[in-house]
Amino acid sequence: MKLTTLLTFIIVFVTIFSESYVPTDDYSDAFQITLTKVDQVWGEGYTGEGQSISFVTDSVRGDHQAIAENFDQSGSNNYCEVDTTYPYAESEALSLGTYLASVAAGSGDDSYCSVGVAPKATIYGQRVSCSSATIASLIAALSDTLTGQPVSVYQISIIPTTCFPIFGCSYSAQSEFVISQITTNTRYGRNGYGNVHIIPVGDLYNLGSNVNFASYVKLPEVIAVGSVSETMKHSFFSNSGYALTVTAPGGGVDITGFSYSVINGADSSSETSCISKRGTQPAASVVSGIVAMILEARPTLTPWDIQSILIETTQKVDVENDGWATNGAGFSYNPLYGFGVVNAKSALDKALTFETLYHTVVTDKTTVFTAATVLSVTTIPDNDEDGLEIEMTFETDMVIHGAVVFRVSLTHSCIGDIGIEVWSPSGTYAELVSTHTDTNSNLDAYPLTARNFYKENAKGVWKMKFTDGKASNEGKLVSVTLEVTGVLGDYGDCQLDTDCNGPEGGTCTTSHECECNEGYSGTNCEVEKCPEDQCNGHGTCNKTDGSCTCDTGYAGETCATQLCPTDKCGDHGTCDLSDGTCDCDEGWNGDSCGNELCPTDKCGDHGTCNTTTGECACDEGYSGDSCETNTCSETTCANGGSCDPDTGDCVCEDGWIGDTCEEESCPEDKCKNDGFCDTKTGICRCDTGWIGDTCEEEACPIDKCLNGGTCSETTGECSCIEIWTGEYCTEKKCQDDSCNYRGECDIYTGECDCNEGWEGDECEIEICPISICEPNGECSYDDGLCHCDDGFSGDYCQNDLCEIEYNSCNEANSGGSCNYTGTVGHCDCNTDWSGPSCEVDGRSLCTTDDECLNGGVCLDEQCDCADGWDGDYCDDDSCGHTQCNSNGICLDDGTCQCYPGWEDLDCTLNICLDDMYNCSGEYGRGECAFDENDEVYCECYEEVGYTGTYCHIAPSVTPSPSPSPSAEPEPSIGITGDGNSAAGTLKLTFLVLLSSLFLILFN
Repeated sequence: MKLTTLLTFIIVFVTIFSESYVPTDDYSDAFQITLTKVDQVWGEGYTGEGQSISFVTDSVRGDHQAIAENFDQSGSNNYCEVDTTYPYAESEALSLGTYLASVAAGSGDDSYCSVGVAPKATIYGQRVSCSSATIASLIAALSDTLTGQPVSVYQISIIPTTCFPIFGCSYSAQSEFVISQITTNTRYGRNGYGNVHIIPVGDLYNLGSNVNFASYVKLPEVIAVGSVSETMKHSFFSNSGYALTVTAPGGGVDITGFSYSVINGADSSSETSCISKRGTQPAASVVSGIVAMILEARPTLTPWDIQSILIETTQKVDVENDGWATNGAGFSYNPLYGFGVVNAKSALDKALTFETLYHTVVTDKTTVFTAATVLSVTTIPDNDEDGLEIEMTFETDMVIHGAVVFRVSLTHSCIGDIGIEVWSPSGTYAELVSTHTDTNSNLDAYPLTARNFYKENAKGVWKMKFTDGKASNEGKLVSVTLEVTGVLGDYGDCQLDTDCNGPEGGTCTTSHECECNEGYSGTNCEVEKCPEDQCNGHGTCNKTDGSCTCDTGYAGETCATQLCPTDKCGDHGTCDLSDGTCDCDEGWNGDSCGNELCPTDKCGDHGTCNTTTGECACDEGYSGDSCETNTCSETTCANGGSCDPDTGDCVCEDGWIGDTCEEESCPEDKCKNDGFCDTKTGICRCDTGWIGDTCEEEACPIDKCLNGGTCSETTGECSCIEIWTGEYCTEKKCQDDSCNYRGECDIYTGECDCNEGWEGDECEIEICPISICEPNGECSYDDGLCHCDDGFSGDYCQNDLCEIEYNSCNEANSGGSCNYTGTVGHCDCNTDWSGPSCEVDGRSLCTTDDECLNGGVCLDEQCDCADGWDGDYCDDDSCGHTQCNSNGICLDDGTCQCYPGWEDLDCTLNICLDDMYNCSGEYGRGECAFDENDEVYCECYEEVGYTGTYCHIAPSVTPSPSPSPSAEPEPSIGITGDGNSAAGTLKLTFLVLLSSLFLILFN
């Protein structure tokens, strides 16, 4: 809490004293700036500086003066031409990339084409919209390999929806590889904080398009952006649907048919020309610029934080529109506007104090509704508005973030006839799709998304309704998988190993808690105990506790302290590498041997210096540290006394005492009661019966020694008898608690005779504490030691020798039993078992392969099981048979250890297949390879000159390589679909050409 408060104070302090930004260009007509309060964010000094936006689009002309100041070619790529370093094609005069970049991050300082939303953000261009681009190209364009200024925002501006004039709309397929890349970016991009992905929903509303027909835009990780006009009402072209996130000004005629508006930006036809357009594409650019400024203020916010901030700070517009509805968490939503129009100022204010979600947002895919096992009737009634209704129970306590995805599988000869609706456990309604024109057949796990359930709890009963809106043929519901993206409640903190920094950091257990591997700790196993240079290169790190064992000559918690740096002991000593101390030469001492023990004249003319101790041995008659003092020079001894030259003390004549012999030793009557005075010492020797310094005290007055004690006339001390003790024999030798009530006290000696189990002078020591040897032994009162039962050892009989030495004789499989005498034992094996631990199975379990299940084969009358199977007959599936797909080893904890070249949770992703790491093999720049630790990397061709993790960094002089002859062409990303949802190749080619003409006419 204190750290959060401090961080908030720092951010607010910096905000207050930040210098405001005022563009030189006039932006008074830039309604996208004023309507979203961007200018107010400029007033607080935020411009997107230090953040970057990567435009994954058709073409970005970096030399255009509107964006040249912010364009960075080092992070840009062209996947459509041989020159891959510059993402612009002269032949594409109608390209949108340059225009979109200027709307989001045009510098505006040269009065070209107005100012962008984030006028100091860095611009990258990724050209992928062309016939030669592949799925691998799109994945490469989304791979953030920059270390200096990693990508903050990806604006993906590929064709999002399959809709055409005359033919209408159909469902669009999407690549699982691209989805995996976007998911990976969201969690691990931007140095671990995650890349934000923004996609426009498309401009085909007038053709009946629904956001759920589109590719990628409906992913929970993506911010799906629609458009409003200058009147802040729905643009007539902007696609609608419950997969929409937010809207932003994109221009055009509004839904009322009035107030046509456009946004000014850079034109790719020349370096200085400008163009005015409208669409969801520039609306997405507005959001990209706003996100860049938010991340400038709080660089540690995650993509999930950004989604929440934008959603919770939107402006509700067109309030009289009856499409608005409030969900169970109190948030308003409209399928035309999403949660509303973005508000940059409100979003920034919230971002400054927002408590980050970090990576607590996960996806739960465990709820699967299989119609045939639940319903007696799975038919979707033909042309019937009542339709087929189902219920799905979601068991996990989870607050929804991002979106809820319904993967629908159904059979129907014309899938456009089917409309699908859903109600959350809170009663919130969403129409996933309505009846439309798709004439293809069947849906196979097709994802349909709804975002309007934001911050509701997903736990409970979800209801779905399937209706057939046209008279033709009946369909059947096969299954629905419910995928909820959000934050887990008390149920746990993780769902996948990747939530636990896996597989290196840890794994997610079945109770949804992270179990960290050796060398990692923290709630999400995010803390590496032994990071690189933990011991500064001078020691070995212990992965158990993170401590360093230092090399000889180094010390400290991180071995940062050099014990014997150069000249530590100077010229007069040697440094000991074990502890850093100096072993000084004779005549020298000190921490650095810099102190000379016997400098010249240290002991003057009257002494000799000891080179070992540095002390002076003085001549007779002299003293002092330097023998500077004549011991008798200032001493006067009276009454005939003389001075001792060694000590400087007076030696007195008989009869005198004192420092200067000034006191008479035995004055008259000094010793009383006939005592004798010693004239040399002045001490009195008393007569019998008297004691004291002057013999003044009677030694044994009457009744001095009580209880039968006798007094010594010489010393005055009492000698006690029997049970008495003390100075005057008044104390008994045995008190009530003398033996702590644990023994008998001898009244004559005072010694304790302790009870059984106790010892010590006062019976204070317990010989055998309770249960110290149980249950495997017994404590002896004779010696206080544990005497163990047969088969056990150790100070407390804690070692089970049968388990340690013989693995319990394989008792779990009825292999045998242990036989022990003392600490010597062996296994008695049952019939058909042998070996030291009865581990060798001699049973005849099979004679043919048919007796071994699940792909096992019979070898030597034993079943040799396939990967993922165990048991006598390969019938034990506890490790998950299909989990590793024969591409890895299934471990005891149910996780996969993938073979080199494979990854993902179930080892289904071939890393180098189709160049998934995008080593740009199609242009001959490199190839996918493995190092000595089986780690994947791109091995760049030296002769071509490209470098970098993915061979993406061009040499100073760009080579002109020819395409690799071995590279096979892949399907173009501009043509999406599969056998269930797309028409034939000829029909698609015609539709794409017709669509392009349509876009030219209406843009």
